[in-house]
Amino acid sequence: MPEYICTMGPSILNTEKIVELYQLGLRTIRFNMSHIDYDIAEVLQMIRDAERIVGNKISTMLDTCGSEIRVQMDRPRTLLIGDTLTLGEELTLNVPYHNILELGDVLKIDDGKIIVKVISKNPFLLSSLTNGKIKNGSGVFSEKLSRTLTFIPEKDTKSFHLAFHNDMDWVACSFVKSAEDIKNVKALRSQYPNCKTKIMAKIETREAMEDLDNIIAISDGIMIARGDLGVAFPIYMITTLQNYIAGKVIAAGIPLTIGTGFLRSMKRNPIPEKAEVSDLYYAFTLTNSIMFSGETAVADEPANILKTANSIFKTLEDSKQKDKIYEKIFL
Repeated sequence: MPEYICTMGPSILNTEKIVELYQLGLRTIRFNMSHIDYDIAEVLQMIRDAERIVGNKISTMLDTCGSEIRVQMDRPRTLLIGDTLTLGEELTLNVPYHNILELGDVLKIDDGKIIVKVISKNPFLLSSLTNGKIKNGSGVFSEKLSRTLTFIPEKDTKSFHLAFHNDMDWVACSFVKSAEDIKNVKALRSQYPNCKTKIMAKIETREAMEDLDNIIAISDGIMIARGDLGVAFPIYMITTLQNYIAGKVIAAGIPLTIGTGFLRSMKRNPIPEKAEVSDLYYAFTLTNSIMFSGETAVADEPANILKTANSIFKTLEDSKQKDKIYEKIFL
């Protein structure tokens, strides 16, 4: 049966919801440190209360922010193709860029929904290549900028210590670039002699793909983080990359999780898009461990999303008995 990693958020911020989702396959609660608007200590108590009710352990996972690049601006702005923005005035970035970005460089904002290009350096002007709305806090991808960032920023050091101090079951490391990054996390963990927290590397950067074998060899588990991976690479390569990574992780015999983008439309809609069904169905052929983000954190009906996922999984299982699936459809 599926084992879901469900992201904590206002939609499931009580013991009763956690218990309800456990009955549907929730096995791990994920703390997304990029979006924390609740008290982690209180949620850990909720999880302990839920465990007493269901009579089983519910695992915990702290997912770090990583070296994120984010837009900083006073107010949102709607862009049309050809509109320009002054970098450093109308918006800025939370990382150094002046001596790194060059004319013609492209920034992908909000998972690539908005794309802007550097057309001048004095002043720094960006021209929009897409239509869309840009707002404060949106994530930014730039291969040049990402390669200049350290793996563990100060905020993540605090997050790692929080995970190890509370002996959480997993810590998911965002924007891993090399096996050396995982060694550094293990060095932090060694400061807690009795800590049993496992290290999950999130594969979502070009650099991680370049050192994939070594990362797999040193990690306790791998998450294919398709959101940022689909920005670091052309979006049409996502399924190929997913298959390639999954094959190596399965061969290594360590846990594999696939995350982001499953049943996203169901955050507000009662049924999924057809393409979402196919996407999740195929992911289930690779692993039974699926990570839901906004689908559980901020959805209208998170239980309905897990019920739908279970139906997709059951259809896959039934399809292995060809006559059985046809009987269910036609009889």
